[in-house]
Amino acid sequence: MKYSEVKDKSLQDLENMIKDLRLQLGKARFELANNTLKNTSLIGKIKNDIAKSLTAIREKRKTDV
Repeated sequence: MKYSEVKDKSLQDLENMIKDLRLQLGKARFELANNTLKNTSLIGKIKNDIAKSLTAIREKRKTDV
């Protein structure tokens, strides 16, 4: 997911997306521990998406003040 796609979303959408991404990250880590995860780069991609979402939230809150 590109940052330009993320920054256009509302705060509520971003917060919901972060919740979903954190659930996905937990599932991916569980699969990694059980040796059932096929694509190990998925964990890094999920972490990057979480970071992009958090950055967008911080920017929106900074500009709203």
